[in-house]
Amino acid sequence: MIDYAQQNTGVLIAECVIGVVLIIAMWRLFERSGEPGWNAIVPFYDLYKLFKIAVGNGWLFIMLFIPILRAIAIVVLGLNLARAFGKSNGFALGLVFLPVIFIPMLAFSDGKYIGPRGMPSYSGFNTNKTNTYSNPPRQTQPDDLEDFNESEAKTVEFEVEKSDE
Repeated sequence: MIDYAQQNTGVLIAECVIGVVLIIAMWRLFERSGEPGWNAIVPFYDLYKLFKIAVGNGWLFIMLFIPILRAIAIVVLGLNLARAFGKSNGFALGLVFLPVIFIPMLAFSDGKYIGPRGMPSYSGFNTNKTNTYSNPPRQTQPDDLEDFNESEAKTVEFEVEKSDE
């Protein structure tokens, strides 16, 4: 006869091992993207941060709670998470259909975090204020140093508009 207690214990141990591996992988994924690793162990907040890393808008994780939009949200998350780490669309399909395998692969791969949706973030630009950048002085030769006038270095001011995308 089959002892169901032993069979259930084996399944429980396997689920615990998979859970621990996924927590470690998510911890590493958050650290690689510049977020604190402890985000991986806080329920719902980890989904918010994962959407923020992948898509740029963390509140899109609410789509996971709407049955019709859940499948769309999972596909969008997989595609954008793969792009955020410079991976291909094939890898994104792996994240969508086999996340237990592909999330640890992504976490411990050599790919660098590019930014949400695979676009670099320009954190050096302050989008709320006017940025001031000075043109560097022209390259001078040693005999040309006497002719250099510092008034030639111009200061350029411009405003960066924040995109709503």
